Amino acid sequence: MKKLLFLAAICLPLLFVSCEKRVVNTGITIYGTVYDAETNDPIQGAMLTLQPSSRSCYTGSDGSFNFKEDIEPMQYTIIAQATGYNADTKHVTPMPGEKTEVSFKLEKSK
Repeated sequence: MKKLLFLAAICLPLLFVSCEKRVVNTGITIYGTVYDAETNDPIQGAMLTLQPSSRSCYTGSDGSFNFKEDIEPMQYTIIAQATGYNADTKHVTPMPGEKTEVSFKLEKSK
């Protein structure tokens, strides 16, 4: 009987500890910067399109962009384009809970 009470006293608290709720980050973020290939200056107002989702965003004054809402873990093609520059394309496969960085260096069109 003493052994049973001893085991119950040890196992019962472990049962509650193992029921702890854990929060797992499954969000996906794709971010980066668009630069001028010649000067290495950031390009403001470049448009980035995420395929096959057809989502798009524009770079800020520092050339940065960010895709993070409702992105599924799969292969994406990102197209970067800006007025006066040739478009560039990159392929990424982000994983759940990770941030994937992609940067572009756009060449001026002739």
